[in-house]
Amino acid sequence: MSQNKTAQQNTSRRKLAALDEDDLAVISAHIQDAAVVAGDILWRQSEKRLVVAMRRMDCEDILAGDCVPRRLISALRFDRVLSCQSREIDMT
Repeated sequence: MSQNKTAQQNTSRRKLAALDEDDLAVISAHIQDAAVVAGDILWRQSEKRLVVAMRRMDCEDILAGDCVPRRLISALRFDRVLSCQSREIDMT
């Protein structure tokens, strides 16, 4: 298996969890340039969960010197969410 394909499989399986402010800073750095479409924001009220699908930059490719950075499909999940509101977001 090629090294690039192995790297792609490893990054697709990465899970980060934030338990404190320092952890949240790491996740924030990973998603700072993510592209989000309003239709990809899912509020699952019965599960008390908010899920945001996004396409984020692959930081590891950039650090490895890859000339063409790529975007990874990722999800950001918030658990134990009691309510969800939006302001001035066009959901279409």
